[in-house]
Amino acid sequence: TYNFKIIKINHRRGNVVVSRRALLEETRDKRRQSTLSTLSEGQLIEGTVKNITDYGAFLDLGGIDGLLHITDISWGRVGHP
Repeated sequence: TYNFKIIKINHRRGNVVVSRRALLEETRDKRRQSTLSTLSEGQLIEGTVKNITDYGAFLDLGGIDGLLHITDISWGRVGHP
C-alpha cells in the first residue's frame, strides 16, 4: 500500500485527485529542514553517494545534496573518482 496526499475533491462529479509526489516532496522538505537545523561547521556526518563525476561525488546528506570535491576525497592523487 502507498500513502497519498489529497489534492482536490470534486463532490459534484465524485472525483478525488491524489498525488504521491506531493507527499514525497513534503516529506523531503521536512527532512531537509531538520537536517539543516542540525548541521554545523566541523561536524562529522554520514552521507550516501548519489552520483560520481570527473570533479567529485554528489552525496545525499539527509535530504540535502552535498558535493565532495575530488581534491577532498584523498590525500593522494585520485585518477577518477
